[in-house]
Amino acid sequence: MHAGKWEKKILQGAELRGKTLAFWAGRIGLEVAGRARGFGLEIIGSDPFVSAAVARENGIRLVTQEELFASSDYITLHVGLTPQTSGVINAKTLAAMKKGVRIINCARGELIDDARCCRAEGGPCSGRGTGCFCRRAGSEIELTP
Repeated sequence: MHAGKWEKKILQGAELRGKTLAFWAGRIGLEVAGRARGFGLEIIGSDPFVSAAVARENGIRLVTQEELFASSDYITLHVGLTPQTSGVINAKTLAAMKKGVRIINCARGELIDDARCCRAEGGPCSGRGTGCFCRRAGSEIELTP
């Protein structure tokens, strides 16, 4: 911009309409699902604590975890840390994911077993966003402002 150029081609985003958003629910996840529908996303979920009636009321198609990982373009996490959710994103689940998936962790760092997996060359992730980190002894993840 300082050079007087607007290089629009390098500022391209991704179209949301027609893509699939997957999430683990919780109250915040249900709010995110409602807002995501406004962008034309199909919403799928896999959460043992969400009843079929609540899913239907919120326009969410409940699927198995295997289907969730295989068909999602975006995965967003908004759940507390429990034995069932700890490490839910790991090397095995990443291997089952659709190429180009984007993972957004708005919950706990411990939900992603190994954050380096998401940055691996040739892996399925094309992007990862997080507002939380897991501090582990010996972690090689460097945080910079």
